[in-house]
Amino acid sequence: MSVLEVLAKEHAVFREANAQLRSCFQMQDSRAERHLRDILLALIPALERHEEIEDIVFGHSDVATASDILVYMEEAERQHRLIDSMRGTLLAAVRGSRWKSIDQMRPLVLPFVAALEAHLSAEERRLWPAYLKRFSRSLAHSAERQARDSLRRLELDLAPKLAHALER
Repeated sequence: MSVLEVLAKEHAVFREANAQLRSCFQMQDSRAERHLRDILLALIPALERHEEIEDIVFGHSDVATASDILVYMEEAERQHRLIDSMRGTLLAAVRGSRWKSIDQMRPLVLPFVAALEAHLSAEERRLWPAYLKRFSRSLAHSAERQARDSLRRLELDLAPKLAHALER
């Protein structure tokens, strides 16, 4: 598996979570609110793993200092800050007394889902192609192994919670 295949698999996990979040607003039964909360409680901490994986892959000096990649990494960092801010708001709502009805959560959750999707898409369209031009094979192998290990931990943390949320 190449490092970009690992990244693509990681993005697929987050896209599945996004799809489930959106589906909560389509549900017409009492499970929707619990399902929404369960997914958010799994997803919000899992996004830290996303940043960890990116640091592994894109944080190597021969990649991170390339001017074309640096521009895209700065863009990704701005997106991370926006998503982190939204995560903080969502986490406060999910864990605290600020939890609202599912309809009241919609204006918090859907912009978060859109920001995360925009971030994933921007990485795939801009950062990944620039990365492919710069990364050496030996460094790619090392990063791939480390990213794969982080992906495994992400899947262990998030995938069962998403599956469990669907069963409720």
